[in-house]
Amino acid sequence: MAFYSWNSRLSAAYFEVIGHTEVLLRNRIAASLRSSSSGQPWYLNPRYNFSAKTTKQIMDARDLLASKRRPETAGGVVAELSFGFWRFLLSRRHAPNVWVDLCAAGLPHFPHGTNRAAFAKPVERIHKLRNRIAHLEPLVDTSAAIEAQRLDRYDSDLDILARWIDPDAADWISSVSRVASVRSARP
Repeated sequence: MAFYSWNSRLSAAYFEVIGHTEVLLRNRIAASLRSSSSGQPWYLNPRYNFSAKTTKQIMDARDLLASKRRPETAGGVVAELSFGFWRFLLSRRHAPNVWVDLCAAGLPHFPHGTNRAAFAKPVERIHKLRNRIAHLEPLVDTSAAIEAQRLDRYDSDLDILARWIDPDAADWISSVSRVASVRSARP
């Protein structure tokens, strides 16, 4: 039971950091796309040529706001879109438009000359971690060494992604994170 309990605490600590990082990511992407959308909502801008699946997710978010009798605002739509939505906006399919605008206006701390895949990879791993936690899959491993290596990768991905977006926000996330203290209490 000790490992089960520890895994639950660790999952909760990671989920908190993932939440902060997701908000940072989605707000930065949305702000970058908004600045390139000439006054119209970025999610209605035909320039982005969203896939059918992406368009459906946007429509579902808009419909959800309407069903809640909430006004449709860009911030409201952004909040209704899942982490998976933002992850897939960073895919190769959207690179010619979304990635270009994000780099032009929204990632001053991302190393120049580094490609889209280098940014998208930690987002992908964080998304998989988020889903793993949401589906109550264990983070613990029978091998403490393998577990530590995997958790170190998660820590690194979360920190580097936040730092590429906003180093001050990354410092704040680090200061409120419980991950290190929970990790150090491994039974």
